[in-house]
Amino acid sequence: MLGHPMAILIKISFLSGRYHATVWGRHVNERVAEWPPSPWRFLRALVATWRRKCPELGESEVRRVLEQLVQPPRFHLPPARVAHVRYYLPWEKKGPQDRTLVFDTFVVVAPDQAVSMYWPEARLEQSDHAILERLLANLTTLGRAESWVQAALAPDADSLDCNCYPAQQAGANQELVAVFCPDPDTAFASTHYPLPQARKGRRKTVDPKDYLFDCPRWHLCLDTQIFQQQRWPNMPGARWQWYVRPAEALAAPARELAMIPAIQRTPDRPATVARFLLDAAVLPSVTDVVRVAESCRRALMSQFAHWCRRHPERAHHYRRPGQEDAYSSPTFSGKDHTGTALKNHLHAYYLPTAEGTDPRRITHITVFARAGFSAEEVAALSGLRVLAVPGWSKNTCAVNRSAWAKRKILRWR
Repeated sequence: MLGHPMAILIKISFLSGRYHATVWGRHVNERVAEWPPSPWRFLRALVATWRRKCPELGESEVRRVLEQLVQPPRFHLPPARVAHVRYYLPWEKKGPQDRTLVFDTFVVVAPDQAVSMYWPEARLEQSDHAILERLLANLTTLGRAESWVQAALAPDADSLDCNCYPAQQAGANQELVAVFCPDPDTAFASTHYPLPQARKGRRKTVDPKDYLFDCPRWHLCLDTQIFQQQRWPNMPGARWQWYVRPAEALAAPARELAMIPAIQRTPDRPATVARFLLDAAVLPSVTDVVRVAESCRRALMSQFAHWCRRHPERAHHYRRPGQEDAYSSPTFSGKDHTGTALKNHLHAYYLPTAEGTDPRRITHITVFARAGFSAEEVAALSGLRVLAVPGWSKNTCAVNRSAWAKRKILRWR
């Protein structure tokens, strides 16, 4: 670690491949996803991490670090796109069985593609650098609870390509977007922070406001409940800042984002089992088990070859001799690059099974490889979406990833 002050570059990876957050002031059912992640949300997440996981850090220490982050940062945004899921959640407005439709909109981003936040004018001393590293190491979510993150300080920003930054006018292939940021002048003020109310008698219920004063009296720590109760037109300590971002910032092809598995394995213990769930109006019969297994094998071999052609720099050792654009996976095909069959049962096993309420219909396919799948093979497994079964009248069914395992099955999320 350097002994002199340094600029701040933070990289945030979304481990589940999703960033769940709604733009400030918008209803969740408006389906307006926040992108880039707002600095206001990020600083509040650091405060929550400090109070919950690092309470031994002093207020003056943390404030000294956060004061370096209140200026609008510059971003590098990786390819992403917007998606959503719909839930019917209990509402109980008309009774216990009442449900309401909720749209959960999120940004899809590959888990190995980090969002970079850069403060070129900020300076951290060595001791403050260690405090920020500790807060980032304990930061596990950003946005809603489904947005699992891994954040860390990056050492070098010389090669960083900032494609999202404060500006008042968009250029070619850019668009303006309003980003919710802390106000450097008022973020740590307390003029709008409510005073604790004196207790009058014994309460039978817990008042949420009783817990607000565990945080410093900063506008940055104001609870949204107080903001709504007071009906303030603007959030104290915050402001809107115009940013420009690429016009195609949320238009990445879904297939490119799906090629990266959401669960990473270490090289010494690779994944050995992939589980797929079939989805179709009419599922294939168990009498077609051989056709289904062979169709899965061919689909994975084709998916693997397509992936290799898109990433030739990572697939050179899978190229067939004398064929520039032909690739094969020994695990999926059961043959080496010369076409010789593998020995010692190192090939993949394709096992269709009927695990639903109707024992006559195939519902799952398990792919097992004793030696495990390489990262390139896992990418092909992750990209499999549709399975065509020759000779079956309803010959196309969607394939959903169901589970992964090393020695036991793990849930895929």
